[in-house]
Amino acid sequence: NWAFADQLGGGKNQVVSLVFKVLPDGSIEDIFFTDRSGNSYLDDSAYKAIIKSSPVKAFPPGLNQKFIEVGLRFGPEGVR
Repeated sequence: NWAFADQLGGGKNQVVSLVFKVLPDGSIEDIFFTDRSGNSYLDDSAYKAIIKSSPVKAFPPGLNQKFIEVGLRFGPEGVR
């Protein structure tokens, strides 16, 4: 749900990092920035990509966790 576009501007060193929780039903909650890129367009597009990705697949049977915390870094070279 995300791809970097040259129109967003900025350099290759700009990276935004976000953390969020995935709940057993696959819904995503509690999205927050751990690092901002300094480019509001890049930051906003990364945040919206996570929102668009909800829900993801539900947890498989036997995975009895309240949630899984996920961290992603978005930058011109892709998502890590």
